[in-house]
Amino acid sequence: MTTDLGRRSRVPSPSCIDAAQAPKRLTALCVLLIVAGLAACDRGADTPAAVAPVASAPLRFTETAVDAGIDFVSMYRDDVLDYVSEAIGGGAAWLDYDNDDDWDVYITTGAGHPNALYRNDGGTFTLVSAEAGVGHEGCGMGAAAADYDADGWPDLFVTNFGAPDALYRNRGDGTFEDVTTSARVGGEPTEWSASAAWGDVDGDGDLDLYVARYVDFSDPSSAMGVYVAVKPEGPETLHPEFYAPQANALYANNGDGTFDDVTDRAGVRDAAGKGLAVAFADYDNDADLDLYVANDVSANTMFTNRGDGTFADTSFLTGTDDLRAGMGIDFGDIDEDGDLDFFVTYLQDEMNGLYRNNTTRHDAAPSDTFDDIASEAGVAMSSLGLTGWGTVLEDFDGDGDFDLFVTNGHVNVDQSNPVECIGQRDQVFRNDDGALTDAPDAFAFTDWRAGRGLAAADYDNDGDVDVLVVQNNARALLFRNDTQSTGDWVKVRAPVGARIHVQIGGRTLIREARAGSSFLSTHAPEMVIATPGGRTVDRVTMARPRQETVSNPPPRSVTTFYADDRPATVTSP
Repeated sequence: MTTDLGRRSRVPSPSCIDAAQAPKRLTALCVLLIVAGLAACDRGADTPAAVAPVASAPLRFTETAVDAGIDFVSMYRDDVLDYVSEAIGGGAAWLDYDNDDDWDVYITTGAGHPNALYRNDGGTFTLVSAEAGVGHEGCGMGAAAADYDADGWPDLFVTNFGAPDALYRNRGDGTFEDVTTSARVGGEPTEWSASAAWGDVDGDGDLDLYVARYVDFSDPSSAMGVYVAVKPEGPETLHPEFYAPQANALYANNGDGTFDDVTDRAGVRDAAGKGLAVAFADYDNDADLDLYVANDVSANTMFTNRGDGTFADTSFLTGTDDLRAGMGIDFGDIDEDGDLDFFVTYLQDEMNGLYRNNTTRHDAAPSDTFDDIASEAGVAMSSLGLTGWGTVLEDFDGDGDFDLFVTNGHVNVDQSNPVECIGQRDQVFRNDDGALTDAPDAFAFTDWRAGRGLAAADYDNDGDVDVLVVQNNARALLFRNDTQSTGDWVKVRAPVGARIHVQIGGRTLIREARAGSSFLSTHAPEMVIATPGGRTVDRVTMARPRQETVSNPPPRSVTTFYADDRPATVTSP
């Protein structure tokens, strides 16, 4: 079955407007239609030329965490899940902290237990948290990795519950320095930070930091009767509904190791949202980074960058003000029309959302709006009964289009095992001409617990993308991609926020370098581009922050672009 992603539709959801609101939205959309053609940057991606179809190999993932040396268990201080914070879980970040050309991984855990940094030694891992100085013992939530000081070494930001956040600067010698206080990004101990993301929002050439905050849980008893998970009569849902939201924060990088809180000036407090996930992406192709926040039990928020370091809340105008319980997010050009679509995971029985971007529509008038096409694409009904958290859009089967991975897990505690939430199976969806098909046979693994954070990377450097899943109060899982692709690949590395165009025959793929996405997590800062059916890459272009093109990179090579005027490097196999 082939799904036409070009057909306009909108799946009814709790965020759909009522009749009284309709005139307001229609008027706004008319204005958007009039001005849509004025934006010139990146609107001209060619319609993909017809190419011979490439047969997709069956998806196969093998769980290898312990064998690879990642023996990590997420735990909480008293080993009883009786608070909302303990049901949320932890995340992970892939980064090459020692610059040895493979991906190391940092994983967060609960209060009283240290977070973990695993060094990648050619496909197997060694625990180095203590010697590296990043064995943080706060109630770790999320991790966002990026080179914020532009010294060539990736740094690490860790969000926390019940303690200030932490910024670790990479010294370049295998160790990190805690610079939270001098950098001024710690926040307050009562502020519950969840996900974070790096991006140059003001166009000054350095990375700023956005932190999504959740709810005010400084006094759990303020909502007595809903925060307790285990009662004599049985388990109760850990629910944030009765706690007040906390405002998010945007820290502007001053370029000297310090940051300024510019949240109010930029207009991105999102004070009514209960933030769980955040991602930067240039959704409107105007050469600056916009911002999307997935909020739990409150409306999601789209902030459109005005180009001067300030943002407009365009959630209503773009149709992205979804009221479902947002958990995780990832952006990608799913329909290959030259703009970034995005996927959001939601609570069970709410169905996940897949939002098609209409910015560069070829079959209709372009507009800066989105349509939820999850039902058309096949990812709505398949998510019923499952609570989605971390997620990623990647080409797992090497056929050139985006597939989808989602980790799932209940928020209710297992009555027979009160130290864990109820487990649910993870899902991987194969993309077949726009139809996303759940492929449960991709996993031989069956011991599913409650998934939370998810981070993707080609950890074994074999040219396909693997996935690490952080489970709640259970061991981390590392899914090695064993799909037998018949094609080849190239890799691209670029500055955070860079827009990349990859030309393969008549097909133009776009990618955007990211540093913070999914749920509480950061994927590896590397784009793996499959070249199926014996095809080769004609050229790879970095469209911004500056223009540079590399022609005919050889198969299995790595093309690295730089933010300054250094020419790109191509590392051949």
